[in-house]
Amino acid sequence: MAGVSGQVVYTKQPSAGNCAGRTVDLELWGRLNTALACSDFDASQQTLEDEELAVQIEVKDARRRASLPKLFLDGFELIEVPKAQCMPQDWLENKAEARRLAEAAAVDLVKVATGCTEAVAFDATWRSSARDNRDSSLGPGGRGANLSAAVSRVHADYTRESALRKISELVKLGTIPEAFGKQAEGRRAIVNVWRAFGAGETVQEAPLCLMHPKSMSIAGTEPFPYSLVHGTRAGINASVAYSDAHEWWHFPAMTKNEAILFYNFNEQLESPMPHGVFHSALMTPAQDGRPPRLSLEVRVIARWE
Repeated sequence: MAGVSGQVVYTKQPSAGNCAGRTVDLELWGRLNTALACSDFDASQQTLEDEELAVQIEVKDARRRASLPKLFLDGFELIEVPKAQCMPQDWLENKAEARRLAEAAAVDLVKVATGCTEAVAFDATWRSSARDNRDSSLGPGGRGANLSAAVSRVHADYTRESALRKISELVKLGTIPEAFGKQAEGRRAIVNVWRAFGAGETVQEAPLCLMHPKSMSIAGTEPFPYSLVHGTRAGINASVAYSDAHEWWHFPAMTKNEAILFYNFNEQLESPMPHGVFHSALMTPAQDGRPPRLSLEVRVIARWE
């Protein structure tokens, strides 16, 4: 099956007693704390380790798979966005309106794909592959851009524990109805709706690649928390150690009229299946001269009765 090769970065398992993670600047923290579950961080009690392993991987073409990936079976799926919900041509000049339209579309897409009882969008993150993931002063717009970078670190947005904590946070804030906090009434999921714009007609640079969840079980690799720390607070997502048994997929040449839906968290999945899909921007050869990828990911929480 034809595909592409490129580079991603894995985080190495931290030493005993330490935790994986790094510090982030104020601008990035302002964007992270709406998306991630946050907790207190005491630097006198916890030591951060951030040792990375850059790996060349082979990524399969999901468009050419005999049976196209489905959200419930594979953890991710490509969906065509209805014409009425596609972005207007002037979206870049009016990001607030573009976000409103994208969030409404994301909710509708999740409802159609999952058949859930209720869905609510709670976060939207713009990204550019021209930005720097470790220094918000670098890249177009500098510190005031309100634009995150494409992330080439292999990660999932939540651990099981941090996803459940995020749901509780959202209920307390009134962002989502109280019914989402009542676990006994049914299962819940957080779905990432990923769309790309501003990269010409199709995505050419830093495409999103996704690890098939079942390959983690085959590899025997277990997720571990990764802390993004600012001051005394930390946002928690997940990392996993490298294995050559990990199976990677992508949807080449995505257009602005397509969206990838993938699980950030799925309460129904049993261990050792991870509760969210690990993913990364893929750094491919000869990216110089290609238009940067600009993407918008909307996180949607869904519940079933």
